[in-house]
Amino acid sequence: MSGNWTTAGSGDFVSGTEPVEGTVVEISTTEDVLPLFDDCPSDLIVLLHTSGGTILSPLFSDIKGVISTVGGKGSHVAILSREFGIPCVMGTELSGEGLHGRHVRIETDGSVQVAG
Repeated sequence: MSGNWTTAGSGDFVSGTEPVEGTVVEISTTEDVLPLFDDCPSDLIVLLHTSGGTILSPLFSDIKGVISTVGGKGSHVAILSREFGIPCVMGTELSGEGLHGRHVRIETDGSVQVAG
């Protein structure tokens, strides 16, 4: 996607080899994940607000990237991301809210860019 990008935040880039773009689905509880089992977008980037990364395990073959506001390089989500080769940014400090449904790009420097 071309156009203007603004930095929404940054964290520790723990996996992946190139930038990835996709649409954000925010997950704060287990219930937020359940609809994704039936209808998982092909360009899904997960924004995780919980340390319960185990709930995402079955979706790792379908998602394009992970942005997490909690956890670190040794967390379950970070380990799964490395195993699946999915770009992942952990411990992300985001400036502003409301990324759900927005088109974002995860950069290899750990920054999260928002199209707009």
